[in-house]
Amino acid sequence: MSERVLPSSPIHRALTLLGGKWTFRILYELSLVECARYRQLRSAMPGISNGKLSAILRELEQTGLIVRRQFNEVPLHVEYSLSEAGQALLPVFDALETWSSRYLG
Repeated sequence: MSERVLPSSPIHRALTLLGGKWTFRILYELSLVECARYRQLRSAMPGISNGKLSAILRELEQTGLIVRRQFNEVPLHVEYSLSEAGQALLPVFDALETWSSRYLG
């Protein structure tokens, strides 16, 4: 493996997409449930602003990692879930959990 991660490398692209403070956390929270409403995500992550959560959800939807489903009923509600590409991250979460348990206690 090279000492430097090149901007065109797959790992660089993945880190650019997932490396934000909240992005990976949002994906993890969605991995724990079949679907989640905005309020559920917001309450699971104290400290994230409404604007930041909305922006990251839009970005994740645009990149195809999550699916946004809007129900046009009264009251209007929206649910978020992992897409197929997002679900492909589940082994990554499992590997991180194993690594953390082993090396971080």
